[in-house]
Amino acid sequence: MATWRSLASVAMTAAILLLAAACDRRQSDWESAHKADTSEAYTEFLERYPQGDFTAQARARLADLKEEVDWKAALASDTAQTYQRFIEQHPGSARANEARIRIENFNLAAAPPDVPAAGSGNAQTPSAIPAALAAASAVHSAKYRVQLGAFSSATRARSEWQQVLKSHPAEFAGLSYRIDTSVAGTQKLYRLQTSEVGESRARAICAALKSSQQACVVVVPSSRN
Repeated sequence: MATWRSLASVAMTAAILLLAAACDRRQSDWESAHKADTSEAYTEFLERYPQGDFTAQARARLADLKEEVDWKAALASDTAQTYQRFIEQHPGSARANEARIRIENFNLAAAPPDVPAAGSGNAQTPSAIPAALAAASAVHSAKYRVQLGAFSSATRARSEWQQVLKSHPAEFAGLSYRIDTSVAGTQKLYRLQTSEVGESRARAICAALKSSQQACVVVVPSSRN
C-alpha cells in the first residue's frame, strides 16, 4: 500500500511539474509574441495555443493590427470607395466614423457646380458674386443653407467656421452657422451649415467657395433635418 501511495505521489508531482512547465512555456511564448507585436507572432501563438490564457488578448491585438493595416491602406488610396470598404470591414471601429466623415466631404467636393436658381436666368460667374450678394440675399421665398463639411466634433466644426469667415468675408457677411448632428453607426457626425438664406445667395456662396477649391453643397429645404 505504501508503495502504491508513493507511486501516486510521484505521478501527481510529475503532473504538477509538467503543468507548471506548460504554463511557464505559454507565458514565455506570450511575452515573446507581445514583444514582437506583429500579426505573424500573434498568429503563431494562437496556432500553438488556440484556447486558454492570453488567447483572447492575442486575438484582440491581431484584429487591431489588421485594422491598422486596412486604415493605412485607405489613407494611402484616399478615395470614397476605399473608405467605404474600410467601414464594411470594420463597422465597429472608432476609425469608421472618420471614414464616414471623409466620404461625406468627398461628396461635398464632388457636388455639381452651381446652377441657375429657378427663374434667375444665367448663373453668375464667381467674379460677379460679391456685387450681387446684397440683391440675392433679398430672396427669401425658400430657406436654403450651405453645408461646408462634416466633422468628428462640434469643436472642429466651429473651428472650420472661423476659417471660412476669414477666407470669404464677403460671401458670409451677416450669416451665422448651425451644426447639424446625425448618428452614423455608433458615432455622431457634425455637419457645419450656414444659417438660412435665399436660394440665389446659397448658390452664389457655393459657387464662390468652389472657385477657390472649398468643398460645399447647397442644402435645399426639402432635405433639411
